[in-house]
Amino acid sequence: MLKSFLTYIAEKDLFLPEDNILLAVSGGMDSVVMAHLFHKQNLISP
Repeated sequence: MLKSFLTYIAEKDLFLPEDNILLAVSGGMDSVVMAHLFHKQNLISP
């Protein structure tokens, strides 16, 4: 899943590594998984 996540970000040019990202997390499973993937790749700080 992590590889697919990173591939999608790269293919769609969603953001650059130096960009600041704000995630809104509702607590639902999709939001928690998204936050986990961003954190796993050090794209956000805890």
